[in-house]
This record gives sequence, structure tokens and C-alpha cells, in this order.
Amino acid sequence: MPYLNPIDEIIVSRHAKKRIKQRICKNHQKTAEKAWNEGIHHSLVKGKIRKHIDELRHRNKFTGGGITRFSLFNGYVFLFSSNVLVTVIQLPGRLLESAHLLIKEIKNKDNV
Repeated sequence: MPYLNPIDEIIVSRHAKKRIKQRICKNHQKTAEKAWNEGIHHSLVKGKIRKHIDELRHRNKFTGGGITRFSLFNGYVFLFSSNVLVTVIQLPGRLLESAHLLIKEIKNKDNV
């Protein structure tokens, strides 16, 4: 059920390691791989969450960043540049309920 193309190895940048340990858990490699394989690709996201991710994408392009994938996983947005996880940003609290509903909706579509 991956929403992103599977890849042999995910590389976690030093900054992303720090953010995952700070915000999620200590196992940064496993978390990055789950976000890549099980996360929801930004093209499948809609509504307020899509608007939020589009703002992140616009900010990234404006600053010359090389982010190529935005993946929604477990209430966080994972920003990848090719197969390198660059950073992790928590969704604002006002979007968490919408994110959980979206994930449930997408999983239900996959099971039908």
C-alpha cells in the first residue's frame, strides 16, 4: 500500500535525525522508512491540509530548496529531497483531526 515509489535506502540527514528524536521517537531510520512507504503523498492530500502543504512547497521553492516529496505520516509532514529525509514538520493542531479523517478515508478506499 505504499503511496510513494519504494526505494532501497532512505538517508536521514543530521537535521532530520534531530527533529525526529525531538518530536517523535528515537528510532529515526525506521520512522523515516515508514513515512516513505506508508505516508500519504502530497498529491493525495486535499482541503486545509493540502493548503498547508502547498504553503510549505511554495516556501521551499521560494528559498531555493530541493524538496521533491512531501509525505503526510502520523500527524507530521516529512520533507524528502530524492531519497534523503531533510526535516520533519508537525501539522498544526487545528489540522490534526482533518489529517486523521483523511488517512482513514484513503485507507478505506484502498480496502474497497
